[in-house]
Amino acid sequence: MRPDKPPIGLICFGHANAGFAVYLQSRGIPFIVWALDDHPGGLRLVEKGNGRLHATGYLNGMVNIQRAPSLKELLSATDILCLTTRTDAQDRYVEEFEKYNNLLEGKTLLVFSSNGFAIAYHRRLRFKHIVEADIAPVCAKLLEQCCNLKQIKRNISVSCYPMCKNSLGEPILPAQIKQTLTEVLSEGGIQFRVLSPLGVIFRHTNGIVHGITAVTSMSMLPDDDKEITEKAKAMRKLLDARYPPGDSKPFFGGLMTTPVCNVHNAAHQELQALARECGIELDDLIDIQNRYYGTDFENCREYYLKLDPLNVQKNVPVDMSHRHYAEEYVLMTLWISIADIVGKGVDIIRSAACLSQAGRPQKYQTCGRDLNKLGFTRREDLIGFGAQF
Repeated sequence: MRPDKPPIGLICFGHANAGFAVYLQSRGIPFIVWALDDHPGGLRLVEKGNGRLHATGYLNGMVNIQRAPSLKELLSATDILCLTTRTDAQDRYVEEFEKYNNLLEGKTLLVFSSNGFAIAYHRRLRFKHIVEADIAPVCAKLLEQCCNLKQIKRNISVSCYPMCKNSLGEPILPAQIKQTLTEVLSEGGIQFRVLSPLGVIFRHTNGIVHGITAVTSMSMLPDDDKEITEKAKAMRKLLDARYPPGDSKPFFGGLMTTPVCNVHNAAHQELQALARECGIELDDLIDIQNRYYGTDFENCREYYLKLDPLNVQKNVPVDMSHRHYAEEYVLMTLWISIADIVGKGVDIIRSAACLSQAGRPQKYQTCGRDLNKLGFTRREDLIGFGAQF
């Protein structure tokens, strides 16, 4: 991508987009950043670094960050926007986009780890195209002093809405979008394959890997002190003194034991059957995981025990508002909605969502993924997103 082209607009600057910014600078691709004032993410580090972000790990160095004063000014500077944020935070950015719908026409929005963004928001936004990816291409973590890049994915899957198809009826990308993704991703070693929007929805494995593990590990969370009595607190203090808590284990290697892996595989088989009902073939869970990083682990337990640089953050939920509950509840709601429309059972996934909500007094957001509320009631309503009946 030539430096004289308009910059890519990065919307939100959390772990994934901060890592993507480091990747873009390493490729010489210009970008500009905007985030909500109360959702700054890595922009705090940029302020401390006088406009620069310190990158470590897979890519090292200082990254110059150009910030847009407002979303309106960012929209005036670019034709391609990239939104990467927690699924349960997407609503707030959509509300901001809606204020400038007249400026969105003709532009492309790329959403990494989209979790069904197009099917939820296509009626509210005037983007010419919404391109979704099943996962962010850069695996990164914002730390106190830097952005640590753990790895760059080898393969991701993308879709485009409205859909384009070739003469065989297979989903393809519009020529300009294909060229841009080739320049930004493929020429940097990140291969992509094109699926339908539904095809990408079914490949969002975190709903199983994060969501179900979080639910099955709920008993390891600490008490909510607002819900515990003073007598119970005193008794707990005596118990902790007798049995001091040990150091917590990593979320992947520590909590994803063989029984949890069995639940993952059973839930994914439900998802495969649901995808098949929609005319979509979905790979086995371990094959999807291996494809992301170009690994060849035999099963999920091996994959979850992988060592540096792929498993360096503990990432263990500390309460029921953690993203492994809140974000994956949104995705599971979407899968359940699709299952209800086509009349397919997803008992394990439905149970995980119900247990997750039951463990928290406050209602989780569904962020437009409850398709019945959007008027999706018939199988035909899913055809525009890639279903084939």
